[in-house]
Amino acid sequence: MSTAPLNRRGFLGRTALTGLGVALAGSVNALVRPAFASAAPGQAIGYGPLVPDPNRILSLPVGFSYTVVSRSGETQLDGGVPVPSDPDAIGVFARPGGSTLVTNHEIGSDEPFGVPALDGLTYDTGARGGTTTTTVGADGTRQSQYVSVRAP
Repeated sequence: MSTAPLNRRGFLGRTALTGLGVALAGSVNALVRPAFASAAPGQAIGYGPLVPDPNRILSLPVGFSYTVVSRSGETQLDGGVPVPSDPDAIGVFARPGGSTLVTNHEIGSDEPFGVPALDGLTYDTGARGGTTTTTVGADGTRQSQYVSVRAP
């Protein structure tokens, strides 16, 4: 087994091989079958149909709800600048009394709101992307939101 670090080309090559394996198997379900996949024929699986959201943000099944914590360009970070554009991935971590959300922002050159550069938190001064960290209470209300990393 090689101990060389994985570079971009190696990662893409391995990803392509995995994708080819899934394509040959027919589906991911053919490779990994969740426990609930063995439900009796005709038995419903899942949480039910999605109910259209009157706000046109996020349709959810009956009994589920969401809270908008912040909006790009509208909500202000703790430093008084707009929340960056293009939130594309969020990690959620439980903490006593609420949660911490770490949001990645993939900012292109044409996006209106980049991640602000901050001393000690900027990896590449020419880049505009990075992460913000948001703390929310147990009821989903935003407590704080700040830049955690500015990177390419």
